[in-house]
Amino acid sequence: MEPTPCVAARPWSWPVQVSRGPGGGRTSVAGVPDQRDPASVPVLLVDSDSAVAELAAALDTAERAAADTETPVVGAGVGPLRVLSVAVVDRAGQERAFVVDARDVSPACLGAVLVGRTFDAWNASFDARVLEEALGPCMRPPPTWWDGQLADALLHQGQSGFGFYHGLAWATERFLGVSADGKGTTQLSFTAADDLTDRQIAYAAADAVETLWVGRELRRELADAGLSTVADLEMGARPFLDRMQRSGIPVDWEAWRTELDQLEADRRTALTRLAELTGGGQGTLFSDDLEPAWNPLSERDLRDQMNQHQPERVRAWSRRYADSERLLLPTDPIRHDVLVELGGELAEAVLDYRDAAKVLSTYGDSLQEWADTDGRLHPEYLQVVGTNTGRLASRNPNAQNLTPRLERHIRPGPGRVLAHADLSQAELRFLAQVTGDEALRQAFASGRDVHVSTAAQMFGVNMEDMATTDPTRWARLRAQAKTINFGIVYGQRGRALARSLTHSGVDTSDDEGRGLLEAWLEAHPRVAAWAEGRDEIIERLAADPGPVDWETTLELQRRFRDVAEIRRAFRREHRRWPDASEVAELMDDIDEATATWVLGHHEAVVLRPGGERLTFASRTVAGRRQQFDVRTDRVLLVAAVAAARAEGTTASRVRELITGRTGMPFLEAGQVRSAEALEKLFEDRRVRRAYIDELGRVAGEAVRRELLDQALSERLRALANAYRNAPIQGGVADVMLAAFATLQHTLVPGDGDGVGLDVRPVQTVHDSVVVECDLSAGLAVAGRLKEALEGAMARFCPDVVAYADADVRTSLSDRDVIARIR
Repeated sequence: MEPTPCVAARPWSWPVQVSRGPGGGRTSVAGVPDQRDPASVPVLLVDSDSAVAELAAALDTAERAAADTETPVVGAGVGPLRVLSVAVVDRAGQERAFVVDARDVSPACLGAVLVGRTFDAWNASFDARVLEEALGPCMRPPPTWWDGQLADALLHQGQSGFGFYHGLAWATERFLGVSADGKGTTQLSFTAADDLTDRQIAYAAADAVETLWVGRELRRELADAGLSTVADLEMGARPFLDRMQRSGIPVDWEAWRTELDQLEADRRTALTRLAELTGGGQGTLFSDDLEPAWNPLSERDLRDQMNQHQPERVRAWSRRYADSERLLLPTDPIRHDVLVELGGELAEAVLDYRDAAKVLSTYGDSLQEWADTDGRLHPEYLQVVGTNTGRLASRNPNAQNLTPRLERHIRPGPGRVLAHADLSQAELRFLAQVTGDEALRQAFASGRDVHVSTAAQMFGVNMEDMATTDPTRWARLRAQAKTINFGIVYGQRGRALARSLTHSGVDTSDDEGRGLLEAWLEAHPRVAAWAEGRDEIIERLAADPGPVDWETTLELQRRFRDVAEIRRAFRREHRRWPDASEVAELMDDIDEATATWVLGHHEAVVLRPGGERLTFASRTVAGRRQQFDVRTDRVLLVAAVAAARAEGTTASRVRELITGRTGMPFLEAGQVRSAEALEKLFEDRRVRRAYIDELGRVAGEAVRRELLDQALSERLRALANAYRNAPIQGGVADVMLAAFATLQHTLVPGDGDGVGLDVRPVQTVHDSVVVECDLSAGLAVAGRLKEALEGAMARFCPDVVAYADADVRTSLSDRDVIARIR
């Protein structure tokens, strides 16, 4: 369990008696007979090499074991091992705990006992690192870990508001009913040299015992939820991802700084161009560069400049995308895609400026601040909690969203290369598997370009002949097929498809987009039937969501934000989360029972009459469960906009009351504002809630309930695309996890054939993986990557031919490929 500035925190509510145990250790025996009390488990202090034998004997006969480490606080990073605590249960159900004082036990002796063992842990990567640093050479092969933290996260995957790992204290409360933090907490920390106190020994033992018990309960819940197979995938992938995080990303910082200098020059050039296009700007005596008199990062300023200097393009854009010829309104977003659609010199100059400014602000000097002392970036990869679908996320920094400009500067040192592999069209192959679409399967089996095959089917043309006779049309048809191939998984409709094609350089009207989609679905009837079936599930749910307890739902929504603010403030001050009693003490209008209820939710969501979440789920082939629920705040937004746009005396009365209270203008030129404008007015959650409450007071509870029911149905329909996509993205995530587990075994250091010598995992982005190795091993390592990815794909998509591109390169850029695996 990863330490904080106060490493240990536990309420000491049980009496502890200490006596001398065998082998020079001490046994801690609690006076509380409760079998759920961690202190009821006998504890042996292992403070000599001779005492390690008893730990070894217990592990030899253990049915299951759990381990936890304690380290001194040494600032950032992993501190040295001070305590290893182990809890075991044998086949007869007898439990024991061991607290190993690493100060008094030799690494060779302790490492030999741990070789090849399997332990439950909480945040296994932390414990694995601590032991590796302390015992690495003496612990080959190292222990195998089953991470309760990942297992717990799987049970919550997809729930609104869940995007973090629970701590062990939370888990003991949730799964065991044991309070492991809160009021009366004793703060403990471990030093490198001081003798362990009785309380430190008891605390360390309790961590291991709780981990053992929680692991047992988690396995039961995983089995009940059908998540055991997915849990195995996550556990198998974790060591490789941990190695990747520890290995880090090599960056040529000197070359990157030169690139940043050029970007700064590009930014100034774009600013000068913007000034010239909009009537001039301000310069200096020391440079010919100009600064426009307006802010290119301000959407309001940019709308004004576009309306003034490119009104024809703005009106053309509004005719096509806003269904009325007009200038830009204050509610029109000026996103990247809108600027592309607007086109023209001004929009292009803004795009150039924004691109340069974004790279400079996100990846400029701040990026190197993330570099460790070895000069490499060591991003954290988040399993399970990173995304709802199961795909990995990355942070500190986000290694999956680095600017393409950095790719050619990600390069290892002399004599080293990057082996790279990428699953080809993984989502389409998974779609072919789950739908049984024969056309897609045959295209993949033949090895042909699947986009060319799709175009031939959609348009009924001979694409091979067209590639020679009309290459321009061939490129257009292929681009259309490619966009639809990838868009179909995400539920793109005709208009969204048309915009995607237009942005990719193939100008497409909305009607053409709808026609292309119909042609694609006609050419792939099995996919069409599958997509229709997924959409029908959501439509049935939206039409009849079942009973909802709006009173309780709205009460949770009212309480949740206030409690969240109190918790954040408490954590900033005390460096830990408060329990329910502490929350109740800090809030005048909430008691402990209510605080406990609120803290039992990760987000304010719509609730059933029994208090459970309104929820449904999607599964992958492997059984990964993505849960879907509905945030109450989103329902209130939809309801508030609908109520504000309604006609009649009641609606007018509510608008007047809320305007008088908040000053918000719901009318413009005597007309109710557009839905987009109202959404901006209702960005404040308190205002949207106040509007709905006022509606209930003026129109009656029945009217408010009916409006909320309608808004709930709309929000459920909005989940259709995510529900359609879930088994595809989640399935590919499962494939990559299986590949990582394989690579952990086939690329381990010293695997016998030289391939694994000094191999360092570097990065993974979606369906690809990059590994650093010696130039002489590059082809062999790339081959291993290809085999692992294709083998994992075949495991979950046995009816579709798997293929992974693999190569060796001197940098992450595609321009620096020096060899390919065929």
